[in-house]
Amino acid sequence: MYRRGVGAPYRDPAPPAARPDADALVRVDVSGARGADGVAGFTGADGHRGGDGQRGGDAGPAVGGEDGGTIQVRLAHGDGLYTLRGELTRGAGPPTAIDRAGAIGEAGAIVLRAVGGAGGRGGDGGIGGDGGRGRDGADATRYSSGDDGGPGGDGGAGGDATSGGAGGAGGAIVVRVADADTAALMLIEPAIAGGRGGAPGVNGRGGAGGAGGAGGSSYSWTESESYTDSDGNRQSRTTHHSNPGGSRGRSGSDGRAGDARVGRGADGADGTFAIEVERDGAVTRYPARFDLRLRRFHHADASGDGVYEPRDRVVVSALAVANVGGMPTPAESALALTLEPTDWLVPDEGSLTCPPRLAEGAGAAIAGTLTATIRDDAPTAPGDPLAAATTIVHRATLPDVRRSFPGYQDAAAVALGAIVVRHPVALSPVRHLRALAAGESTRLRFTVTNVSKAALGAASPGGRALRVRVVATEASELGDAHARITGHGHDALALDGWVHELPELAAGATAELTATVTLAADAPEYRALVLAIALELAPLDEPAPRRVQWREATIRVARAFVADDADVLLVVSHQTTAAEIARWEATTRGVMARLALWDVSHEGHLDLERPLADGRALGELLAGKAIVVLNRAFETPIGAVAPHRLLDPDQLLRAAAARLDVVFVGERPGLTRLMVPSPPTDGAAVAADRQTALVAIERGQRVTLPVYRRFPLLFWRRPTEAWFARQAQAFSRTLGRALARERHLVIQRFAPERIARSWFGGALCAPRTRR
Repeated sequence: MYRRGVGAPYRDPAPPAARPDADALVRVDVSGARGADGVAGFTGADGHRGGDGQRGGDAGPAVGGEDGGTIQVRLAHGDGLYTLRGELTRGAGPPTAIDRAGAIGEAGAIVLRAVGGAGGRGGDGGIGGDGGRGRDGADATRYSSGDDGGPGGDGGAGGDATSGGAGGAGGAIVVRVADADTAALMLIEPAIAGGRGGAPGVNGRGGAGGAGGAGGSSYSWTESESYTDSDGNRQSRTTHHSNPGGSRGRSGSDGRAGDARVGRGADGADGTFAIEVERDGAVTRYPARFDLRLRRFHHADASGDGVYEPRDRVVVSALAVANVGGMPTPAESALALTLEPTDWLVPDEGSLTCPPRLAEGAGAAIAGTLTATIRDDAPTAPGDPLAAATTIVHRATLPDVRRSFPGYQDAAAVALGAIVVRHPVALSPVRHLRALAAGESTRLRFTVTNVSKAALGAASPGGRALRVRVVATEASELGDAHARITGHGHDALALDGWVHELPELAAGATAELTATVTLAADAPEYRALVLAIALELAPLDEPAPRRVQWREATIRVARAFVADDADVLLVVSHQTTAAEIARWEATTRGVMARLALWDVSHEGHLDLERPLADGRALGELLAGKAIVVLNRAFETPIGAVAPHRLLDPDQLLRAAAARLDVVFVGERPGLTRLMVPSPPTDGAAVAADRQTALVAIERGQRVTLPVYRRFPLLFWRRPTEAWFARQAQAFSRTLGRALARERHLVIQRFAPERIARSWFGGALCAPRTRR
């Protein structure tokens, strides 16, 4: 099939001749008809009373597809119209005139089809008849045995199938145009593929052999007689007799299947397509239409700073194209080269022109430039710098016929046009403390990087003003009365905003900036100060800077920990709200308990054994009390962390031994990790038996107690994990009875080890026991 925009005919399966072309301007179809299918063979008759089944009939031959016809037309265009005149021929029929005209429009094709017809499907062989059932044997009588059943008839053989019919050859299409009308060839869509060969038929299966007849039934009878015994008494006796029945007859054989060697019909040969161009009284014949490809081009940003930023312009130059078709490009119709609109690029007015009559296989360098404007962009949410990948898309068009070359920009040319839209400056993530007590301060540390090849700032040669603004957002719960921002000689209230100008930032340079945020001494607890750290840059065509990127920093007013005699310690973070804390305070008051807060964002750790200001540790202060951990992940400089990950498992176990209860609310902490201690560094003692282990545990030592099990005469066996668990549970109960006032933890470590291999072998498992 000759595809639109491709310079040579391509083979393609012939679609049905009745297929509509939704975008066709006109359709001329001289495709060959499909060949008739082979007639299936008849089914053989079944045998009767043990007779053989009849052979199935052979299939009839399939008919080959009809060859495509011929189309000879003359094509012209002008003033937005086309004309198509000529004749077509189908098979041996007489020629039929073609005379069509119409508007070219924005889409559609002149479809010329001369496809060979598909070959018919081969016929299926007939099925052989089934053999007849054998006659039944006669029953036995008093005077004769039963007869055997008769044999069943053989099944008839299956008939032979036939091969598929050959596909018809494609037809011949000739389109003639004047040299001035070659642009109209963009409208032609020819199809000249040969027809596909028909599928083969299937050989008929043989008939089933008939069942043997049933044997005759057996016959039994009795006879009685009287006689006088030796004592002169009259006696009678009965005797039993039988004659055997007959056997079932043999079954007939199944008939063989048809054995014809069949195959798919041969595909038809492709037809021919030719273009004849009249010029200066001579006619030149070509095998395919012209076709254009983009080979190379160069692009740059108009500002010259090496950054494709919003509102900048893209300049495309040094285009190189090639005619990969089968004939020269039009001589009298302009071939325009333009840019296509994309999600980021809006082409400017103007186009370039390909040289006329570019010979087949020849290339051309195109002088001039194409430009496009990058769409504007304003950030709507805090985040990373803009980095949007897009591609410069080219288009080659013949305006006279309103058609483009669909394959003009291939994959290699698409890769050449890849660009990334970004701003010339970038703001780094902001480093700061996320929780402050009232009256405390934190530094906002961040950098501004110039990623372009030109200096920025009001004092730079380009004069593009650059500044950073830090201001409280609408989501902030604190305002001017509770927060102040200072740094680099500027002092401002949070709502007014802190502004710092960068007079000049050299190409590729990075400026490190620091602003200090101070909370008022009366700042309400657990209210959030939400700051926008915005990077502002003057656009290329405006003096006033505007926001090009911003990040958000949240600082919550924390309550500093006070080492008092509270009953419950509530572990919170900077993401805990004042409403949540109020509910917990109400809950603890309801049970007559006193609540203290430990803000991990403010304190920086959850170490139960680190000395506090008065020398005591959290674990010591809270012995016999409770800790409630609001186990919700919170942001840290190293990413989101759940509070339970700040707890050391060994410390938690020691806290449990000191009767300190720990409750996790929220995310599951994974108690297995928390309750299994790290390998001891002081070396746990290995107890020889249970009694020795009890004594050591009572003295506060960590003990490892091996558990032995012997398997007399069964040295290949090993202890099971279930058995081992029962031993650990029994030892735990022993500990509970012996040390009723103490807490203990038995940790099972099932790792059987064979320590002797004999008729009295054993295996070793080692749980670690801890007080």
